[in-house]
Amino acid sequence: MDDVLYSLTLRDTKPQQGHDRDATKHRPDTLLTGSILTLPFENAYIHLSTHLLQTHNTPTQYDLEMKEALVSLYRHILPDMGHKALREYLSNEYYLTFAVLRSVEDVKLDRLRSRRRAEKTPTESDPEEEDTDSEESSESTSSFTGPRSDFGEVLPSDIQGPVDLEDPIKFKDRLVAAISFELVPNTLVPKEKLYQLSLLGVRTRFQQLGLGRRLVVTLKDLIDQTSGDTLIVFAGIDAVPFFSRNGFIEDPILTARYTFMPTWADSSLMISTDTHRPDPIPVSHINSMIEQWKHGWVQQYSREMNVMNSLRDEISSRDRRISEQSAALSLMSEDLTRKNGLLGNMQRELRLAQLEVKRLEMVILEMTQKSKKG
Repeated sequence: MDDVLYSLTLRDTKPQQGHDRDATKHRPDTLLTGSILTLPFENAYIHLSTHLLQTHNTPTQYDLEMKEALVSLYRHILPDMGHKALREYLSNEYYLTFAVLRSVEDVKLDRLRSRRRAEKTPTESDPEEEDTDSEESSESTSSFTGPRSDFGEVLPSDIQGPVDLEDPIKFKDRLVAAISFELVPNTLVPKEKLYQLSLLGVRTRFQQLGLGRRLVVTLKDLIDQTSGDTLIVFAGIDAVPFFSRNGFIEDPILTARYTFMPTWADSSLMISTDTHRPDPIPVSHINSMIEQWKHGWVQQYSREMNVMNSLRDEISSRDRRISEQSAALSLMSEDLTRKNGLLGNMQRELRLAQLEVKRLEMVILEMTQKSKKG
């Protein structure tokens, strides 16, 4: 059972029809599923293999062991996230995990070295070797330091005392690093195949191997092979530099369309700039493409300049009309003022004439009365 891994492929790992990219091509540093990667480690070599994991609908004991090992690994990445929440995430049907495992032989040799170190007495131990062991112990038991390196976590197998060489080798003993991701349901993005990188962890002891970067590259390669469109991640403040170095950017324009995604506390939404790689351009076509690009920009610039000139002419024409209308309005205002003055004079003359008429009426009335008396 120790060698049994539930390695599953995505539902559509084959390129879609018409997708002419060779499915056998991979980015550099891609951890090919099932292959063995040999890296120098602690004055020796370590043999690693990558597996795509998914818990079954009816989990077995080994499934539960896998999940608990992953929960323990991820726990230090999000200290505010409890074990229960992590278990729920990893039980989601859309979640998949790439796990990097040590070989059984490496674990056995590691146990043997630990046994030999433990059997040495202080007088027999070399001071330099003791310092090395102390540093290793301090590193392996340290708490998670965040994504400033490649993420890390301490597992019980790191801090337990000497183990019996005959003890069964469990999944947690072999687990070195993992990355979990999900395919966002189509109901949220019906016209796009969107993936989210949710969890990434590398045990502290193995951080110098660059496995975090390799896992991100592997995930991008898998998404590219399955004709995925976009890869996003909610990166913590300390994790932003790590993801920036690995091809993610914080672009508010590109990420604006994914604001419907549930946000993570104290995190920034980042998007991969190279999830879907274009086909390489033949060198012989580059010059012609540059010329076409330059010609296109010149044409676009010419059209924009024509629009700008037309707008400038229209503005000048309207300015002239406004000036003419302003002058005419000024003349009309002056004429109105003059006519208002004439009207005032005529109104005064009319009042004087009315007074004169009344005076004459009174004179006539007096004369009439006198003539009647005489």
